[in-house]
Amino acid sequence: MTNDKPKVTAIVICHNAAAHLDHCLRTLRWADELFVVNVHSTDNTLEIASCWADRIISWPDDQPRHVVRQCALEMAHHPWVLIAQPQDRLDENFARDLRALLSFEQSLAQLHIPRDFYFKNERMNKTPWGMHDLQNMLLFNTHRCEVQAKPHPFIQVKAGFESQDWPIHLGRPVRSQWFNAVNQLVKHWLKLLPVEARNRHFNGHPFALRDLSTKPLRGMLNMIKHATHPGEAAWAFADTAFDFASSILVLMHQLRRTPKLDLNQQANEETAKRQAA
Repeated sequence: MTNDKPKVTAIVICHNAAAHLDHCLRTLRWADELFVVNVHSTDNTLEIASCWADRIISWPDDQPRHVVRQCALEMAHHPWVLIAQPQDRLDENFARDLRALLSFEQSLAQLHIPRDFYFKNERMNKTPWGMHDLQNMLLFNTHRCEVQAKPHPFIQVKAGFESQDWPIHLGRPVRSQWFNAVNQLVKHWLKLLPVEARNRHFNGHPFALRDLSTKPLRGMLNMIKHATHPGEAAWAFADTAFDFASSILVLMHQLRRTPKLDLNQQANEETAKRQAA
């Protein structure tokens, strides 16, 4: 155990998040640095952030989120960084439990903290489509990890350190208040489709014939399985439909021979531009 209290920077990257941001930042006020990146919001996100955040920067909405995230990490003041979503709400005991873990686990480099997703204030029994990269909130030490400017996965633990899961006996401390209406959900998925396809392409997950055969068939069987539960059947249909659509977009990237950009170089160039501005 160390006598030095590990210091944590909490980063929240948000765009038009006024509906959820106040609740999120209230539960993050224990952090040693609360850092909000406002990505071209047109609602009162900035006004809400100014009530709680230690630092706020504004960012144009013309860069991929992984570039924004990498630049924010380079500006963080503390080695331990927690990446939160505006929809997140943390349990009141989270800060106490986290401090204890960081004090005792000297080899810890990365911590996976499970999220529970809620739709219309009801807990979902699965991770929604397109959110699998966000099923865990990530806490990591930038001195003990290699952090890359690319979509998930973007962290590689250095030799001599380890990645751990949040202890089961401490419960599931993160509640993600996802959406409260179906139209919000559909709009979000439509916006997420090209992002999901681009991430698959960049991460080396090419289109395969099973994306148009086996996977849709499995989705249809899942819908039939939940035929007596309309809500579950609807989720199964949505998952199948949007996964199918993203596979088509991945195929289009391959046919167009979309280059896999040097994402680290892209992020470094954006950081340099902002520092020079």
